[in-house]
Amino acid sequence: MDGGLLGLLGDWGGPGGSQPDFWAADDDGEDRGWLDSSIWKPRKKSCDAKDYIDNKACLREMSRKDWMGTSGANQANGRSFGSKALGASPEVLMEIQQMLENWFPMLQRVFNYYSHVGADVSNNINGMSHAGLVIMLGESGLGLSPDDESGKQYARHAKTLGEDGFDLLWISVNASTLSKSQSSYNSNERLTRAEFLEILVRAAIDDKDVADMPRCVNEICEDLVDFLTQKPHAGLVFHDSSSWRKQHLYLPETCAVLEHHDETLRNIFKIYAGDIVQSAKAGSSKLMGPDEFFSLLQDLGIVKEIGVRRSYLVFVHSRMGVIDESTRKGQEVQTQLSYEGFLEAIVRVAVLKTLPNDREMKQRGFAFPGEYLGAMMDQGAFVYNAWVQKTQRAMRQRKVDSIWRRIDMFVLLLISIVQFGVEKLPGGASLLLRGSPDERLSYEEVKRFFKHPTPHVFDVQASLGSTAPSSPGGGATQQSG
Repeated sequence: MDGGLLGLLGDWGGPGGSQPDFWAADDDGEDRGWLDSSIWKPRKKSCDAKDYIDNKACLREMSRKDWMGTSGANQANGRSFGSKALGASPEVLMEIQQMLENWFPMLQRVFNYYSHVGADVSNNINGMSHAGLVIMLGESGLGLSPDDESGKQYARHAKTLGEDGFDLLWISVNASTLSKSQSSYNSNERLTRAEFLEILVRAAIDDKDVADMPRCVNEICEDLVDFLTQKPHAGLVFHDSSSWRKQHLYLPETCAVLEHHDETLRNIFKIYAGDIVQSAKAGSSKLMGPDEFFSLLQDLGIVKEIGVRRSYLVFVHSRMGVIDESTRKGQEVQTQLSYEGFLEAIVRVAVLKTLPNDREMKQRGFAFPGEYLGAMMDQGAFVYNAWVQKTQRAMRQRKVDSIWRRIDMFVLLLISIVQFGVEKLPGGASLLLRGSPDERLSYEEVKRFFKHPTPHVFDVQASLGSTAPSSPGGGATQQSG
């Protein structure tokens, strides 16, 4: 979890205390104008924030637009959030809207995180599935009653979790007249951000007096944040993409490394975004869908290490914020990555992937990470897995190279994997296709790998002393330690 959020929640004191001001530290006043001449320049032009982060103005517009998508702003048959009495009380509605806006930066992060649940089956990260909602209710405690010891899941705010509680809310919200009127972009199998807010408010105000409803909305948000911040994966749930981007992406050194590898990364993006075979689920061959990104990680043999759900979460966190989900542009940004979003995803994977550091490479006399890893894999599972575990411990302790060195190392590893795959094809790799001596991947080289990938390049046999088949180090025989 980012330090700013930890400090903010540490000052909060929990439910019943002064409400955290999630808007206070959103804008830092930093000048990001220098990025206008960097590789990130197109991102500012295309995103809703018209900035390189999802700034405060963008988040407020998102909050306002989401409110307009709820029954609080679209009263159906005189009922706001299912309450006839609330429909006649504009003052209370304004208080509820203000409560939701106060908590919106947190609610948006929670929504994004649980939207990736089930993506391994559906390849869909646009909206929160029922499975995502159920997991959120369990992990947040909203689906459990602290006073009940029977083991049954009684909702704290919406009666039971079964047919009389959140499940009924799921059905009623997705089958509402308002939801059906948005059918062009609103799936009845997933919640939009506005529908997520709708369910939270309906759960909070259930059977409450009208005057108490704003307070109850505040309480359900308090409970949501209070429980989730105690989870070991709280840093992922409340991940601050804007803060992360400033710390990792928007640095002169990071920009220089990405620009150096631009030809390689752009060729990878073009091929996997649909230049060769356009996926049925991908909306544009100029953008990359989650299925295409996941396919790339599979072909590179990285999914096994970082995990399936984490792979999709990388995609989710690499998107820029969308103000209006109902527009065609909004749907494109929600469901696909631009080239700049893909670059961010590459950096995020570079943070997660175990990589040799400069000191290790120098000590063992290797110039490229593919050679280093290949040498260990050729010695068998014990040597390779021991190194992975040691490196992961160092990563948890943040004893790693600077981010731009890790990005450079990761891209060089990608080059090794792709070239290794091309070499295995009938006829091998021609001098024209090889990235050496400038270590770049040509379009044709990536195309050949795409058609015949080597997805198990990092798999080694489990028995001690066994050797892996040919590895991306080109069968190097040098010892790794």
